[in-house]
This record gives sequence, structure tokens and C-alpha cells, in this order.
Amino acid sequence: MKKSLLFIVMAINIAFLIVFWATWMPRGVPWDLYMYSAGKLLALVGFLLLLYQYFLSSRIRWLERGIGLDRLFVIHRSCGIVGLFLVFFHPVLLVLYDALQGYGVYLSGLKTVGIISLVILVAIAIAALLNRGLKLRYETWKNLHRATYVLLPLAFVHSFFLG
Repeated sequence: MKKSLLFIVMAINIAFLIVFWATWMPRGVPWDLYMYSAGKLLALVGFLLLLYQYFLSSRIRWLERGIGLDRLFVIHRSCGIVGLFLVFFHPVLLVLYDALQGYGVYLSGLKTVGIISLVILVAIAIAALLNRGLKLRYETWKNLHRATYVLLPLAFVHSFFLG
């Protein structure tokens, strides 16, 4: 029951973002503007999924008791993978939009913060997904995961000031 409730709460949050985006997206604009806006939506939903990571792995007692630690970590892994892909394709769509508009790639300080956040996220994901193959010590793996404490504030600053 609690697992279903967790999924419902997560889905409602994500659905709210998508409905909000769809409601505020103007109609009749060129298709490339939809692509640009979708790139921003990917970042927003991906950020939310990455924010969920903190709650899923924080060993909250009532959540752990109701769902089970093993299931929480499976959900944690799934949210992490989906969040990684969404955040990864965010700049792809934005750069593609700029290229279609004839703009060059301009790296401002805030875009650089986003790139740094993405590099940290990819490093954490590689370490997590290839943990067994890389034969990382637990302490190394744990310290790489602790880099997320830097990741989320950086990503927030990037998104807050760039919109």
C-alpha cells in the first residue's frame, strides 16, 4: 500500500509539472520553440526525479518500514536512471534549438554551472551503474555519491537564474 502511495505522490508531482508546462505553452508557435520548451521541461522533471533521490535513500523509517529498503533502492536506481537521461537531453534540445536558429554556442557562467552539474551527475551515475565492474571500494562509491550534495544546489542555481 505504501509503495502505491509513494508512486502516486511521485506521479502527481511529475504530472503537475507537465500539465503546468502544457497549459502555459503558447499555441501556434513554431515547432522548434516547442523543442526548446520541452528541453526546459526535461530539466525540470529530471531535477524533480533527482530530488526524489535524497528521500528514497535517506532511510526514512516510516517509508522504509512500509516499502522495504531493498524496494526503495530499486526505485532510487530507476529514478536516477530516468532523471539522468532527462537531464542529459535537456542541453541537447537547447543546443539543437540554438543551432536551428543560427546561434552559436555561448557559454555563460550559469551555463558552465549547468555543465559542471551534468558532469558530476554523469560521474556519479557511472560509478553507481558500473560499481561492480569498476570494483570500487564502498568508501569510494559512498564519497562519489556524496558529491550529490554539491550537485543539487549547483543545478538549482543554474535553473533559477536561467529559467
